[in-house]
Amino acid sequence: MKFNLDKYEMEYNKKIKVHGAFINRELSLIDFNERVLSCALSKNVPLNERLKFVGITGSNTDEFISVRFANAYNEQEIEPYHAILKKLKKFKDKQNEAYKMLKDTLGERGYKFPKISDLSKKEKTRLYDIYINNIFPLLTPIEINSINSVPYIPSGELCIAVTIMHGNIEEVIIIPIGKEIDKIYQFGNKIIMVEDIIYHFMSDTLFINKEIVSRGIFRVIKDASVILSHDTSRFIVDRMSETLKKREHSKALFLDLSKDSPERLLNILMNIFKIPNGHYHYNSRVLYYQRFMKPILENESYKNFTPFIYENHENYYSLFEAIRNEDILLHHPYDSYDTIVKFIQHAAIDKNVVAIKQTLYRVSSIDSPIVNALCDAAKNGKKVTVLIEIKARFDEENNIRLVSKLKNSGANVILGLEYLKTHCKLCVVIRREGEKLRIYSHVATGNYNEKTARLYTDISYLTSKQKIGMDLLHIFNILSGYSSPDEKLQKIYYAPVTLRKNLIKCIDREISNAKKGKKAEIFMKINSFSDKIMAEKIYEAADKGVHVYIICRGVCSIVPRKNLFIKSIVGRFLEHSRIYYFKNDNSPEYYISSADLLTRNLDKRVETLISLKDSSVVKQLQWIIDVFKADKANSFIIDKEGKWHHDKGDFSCFDWFIKHTDERKKLKK
Repeated sequence: MKFNLDKYEMEYNKKIKVHGAFINRELSLIDFNERVLSCALSKNVPLNERLKFVGITGSNTDEFISVRFANAYNEQEIEPYHAILKKLKKFKDKQNEAYKMLKDTLGERGYKFPKISDLSKKEKTRLYDIYINNIFPLLTPIEINSINSVPYIPSGELCIAVTIMHGNIEEVIIIPIGKEIDKIYQFGNKIIMVEDIIYHFMSDTLFINKEIVSRGIFRVIKDASVILSHDTSRFIVDRMSETLKKREHSKALFLDLSKDSPERLLNILMNIFKIPNGHYHYNSRVLYYQRFMKPILENESYKNFTPFIYENHENYYSLFEAIRNEDILLHHPYDSYDTIVKFIQHAAIDKNVVAIKQTLYRVSSIDSPIVNALCDAAKNGKKVTVLIEIKARFDEENNIRLVSKLKNSGANVILGLEYLKTHCKLCVVIRREGEKLRIYSHVATGNYNEKTARLYTDISYLTSKQKIGMDLLHIFNILSGYSSPDEKLQKIYYAPVTLRKNLIKCIDREISNAKKGKKAEIFMKINSFSDKIMAEKIYEAADKGVHVYIICRGVCSIVPRKNLFIKSIVGRFLEHSRIYYFKNDNSPEYYISSADLLTRNLDKRVETLISLKDSSVVKQLQWIIDVFKADKANSFIIDKEGKWHHDKGDFSCFDWFIKHTDERKKLKK
């Protein structure tokens, strides 16, 4: 079964006129990276975490270039493309400044970046041993000539380019530094970069009796915007495998080159990799992105804390009983994700559980405890149905392997809908209790990934309400191709069918209440906002007197005006939860969702929006909202010109959530 996309797709999104400022999505994404970079420069952040924030901006920027910038370039929309390129290069300049400041800070802490020539004889000997035993065997210099074409180099891989004189001819040699080689080495308080080691020893090992003319460190970022073929006559896994191969060998789009490289080497590399004009940047040679992902100062990190563990989750009978007795709201990482892992593990071994249905978008690995539990459940004779979204960008290969593992265990694997990504986070456990089947449901804002659950803030909702369970079963039947889209589910709204409609209905109701002189309020906590239709509705609501409060972590295409306040929270954890609140004339409605206010989420993905009604659950959710609103320490405020400014204040939502778990616990009683 296919969705009739013409019925649900809002193509006029691109054409609609927004009566107010509307910021280009890609430009706004660079702004978000700048907010992350500001965390790397904050003296209130532990030094090791500052290094990690720089690393995050590096990986974010690489992904931005390979996808977002690639799309802008390929579409050849001249003005947006040039504006994006200009802002991208300015941001990379800021990264360089951050690298220098952090290097200076490391120096103040006693860490040194010495030249190898300044090391002691003993240190040089030790370094040579490291080079010979751990680096040299993995180096393969490749000469670029008419016989050897441009070598395959993975996107973002660190390389050394060398030119040498062979008679009157200048030869170009490329030395890839693979992922197997450590990029940083430490001798007490002395830090040595791998390229410096190679530089120092390569004349005597790689280029004996050769004259090195120039050298430089570089990376190429490749275009990853390859589109999956919609040739439905071929199995989707085969098409995805073919797409991944194309991505591996896609065109180089951008060049990062060390600052100490001569201009001639820049021109040579731009020509070799056929990189478009202007798509390059001189980066700091000493501090490259990847190295920040390896902690240097493990003792200068955020203090560990123990997440709250929901009572009775160790005993599977007690866990199911607990869910029967009350709806459970969990706020990760402050509430342990172990409860969700145990929920699935217990379902796998409980003799009364007859079926499990679950969606998987991104998992930690194919050997994650959740995946293994699903395999165990299938082997234990339970009917296991798993929807795996193999189109999840950069997780495609992992998810293809996941398909094989689950199929081999006996699970029924669904590969989703042809033209839609399935991004919702759902799990249904069907348990025989007496003469009836009872449905236990888990709906979440984040992926089934126990590792990212320690780093991302997300909401989990566990319930045994049968109407919710029946709605979820219907969604699974739609995803399996059995049922047609239904606009009359009882408790859940879903994209691309009813989610947008319901949000607009809720906004319109607040507008109507404001016109009648009633208090009207909207709260939204989301990751991204660039949908033009929703932007116009929010502007309309604010103009009609509705008080709108938006917390938007990343892309934000709208700006504040009277009655409209917008901020972004960026800090210790990645804010990933989506929460929607509507005052509804003092009969408030609370929702959690997997969807952001992006056109792709509302029109091109399967997403869910679930209304939370249980009194203890909504009390907890309101408490969480109030804490987010109160945050100052990690908040950035956007002004009417679209500029972001750090808020002034010391109150940190992260610290408060860590320290006051018991306070939220009491709300359940």
